Amino acid sequence: PRSSHASLNPPICLRFVLVATFITLSIALFTLPSPFPPPSPPSSAPLKVLVDTDIGTDIDDTWAIAVLLSLHASKTIEIVAFLTSTFDTLGRANVLARFLTDSKAPTIPIVVGKSTPVSEAYAQAGEQAGLDYGANFDLTTYPSVILEADWFTYTTKLIDETPDLLFLELAPPDNFAELGKSIPVVGMSGSIARGYDGISEPSVEFNVVGFEGGSTEYSCDLYKEALDLTLTPLDTCGDFIIEGSQYQQLVEQRASNPVVSAVLDHYDSWAAHDPYNGVYGPLHPGTTSTVLFDVVAVALMAQKEKVLGGDEWMRLEDMTVKIEEEGWTVQVEEGQEGKCGGRV
Repeated sequence: PRSSHASLNPPICLRFVLVATFITLSIALFTLPSPFPPPSPPSSAPLKVLVDTDIGTDIDDTWAIAVLLSLHASKTIEIVAFLTSTFDTLGRANVLARFLTDSKAPTIPIVVGKSTPVSEAYAQAGEQAGLDYGANFDLTTYPSVILEADWFTYTTKLIDETPDLLFLELAPPDNFAELGKSIPVVGMSGSIARGYDGISEPSVEFNVVGFEGGSTEYSCDLYKEALDLTLTPLDTCGDFIIEGSQYQQLVEQRASNPVVSAVLDHYDSWAAHDPYNGVYGPLHPGTTSTVLFDVVAVALMAQKEKVLGGDEWMRLEDMTVKIEEEGWTVQVEEGQEGKCGGRV
């Protein structure tokens, strides 16, 4: 149910997750003998998913989309569209179109979402390291692209005409807030007790605040307007990587599996363009992934919606959280909620 509060001071109750294990699932999906498996008849209609992504900033979106393509091919979910989010949304669409093409994926509509003016500070911050991968891709060759001028009309109609649609939020929620729709959301957002790099204190998390705090108010709208909000914060996804023998299984599939090849090609390109001006430190695309925040959000969606049966890799936990002005997500007692959010 939606919060009855209209101001930026409604109650927040977020369902966060504790990850038990997801690495087995991700490896199974990435190391298929062919790019997509022959679909088995689903026991029920596939879950319809609208994916909001800022692909091209961090590389975890690319890995998450690869897992989503495997689920789409198995007919356990149906990706109704991809929506590109924040800053150079057209550049992100180029990256996504090349990735889907190289992966030999079926045609899925790409919606060029609401763009943000690229300031000099943003341009120099290493936030666009992944865009070069799609820079020379001719977007007119992709069969289904909805340009920014039509994004709102197209997406609003899609939401209104698609029963039981789930919004998968893998980006700062600027697009979601602009749409103003009350629909179920699963996503990656927040930091309660643990922060980046597994530190034992919270961080101001990027999907909450965006670049230089530009998305904090949009996150308030997400937490307030989502009909049902289920999130993985940094506490549960902030140290999930693939490495060692499991990563080598992926590398060995590179020549034979177009999905794996496309993931690693984009990873190589992203790593070569000094993402975040080196904040990650040395990157090793040949031996280990970076932190795959958004892959955990996909796993959370799969478990919550039971798209792979009744398997459970995570424990869901309800809590009440407030978003503070600076973007901190803080657990509080019910009835002492902060300045923005909504009920889950």
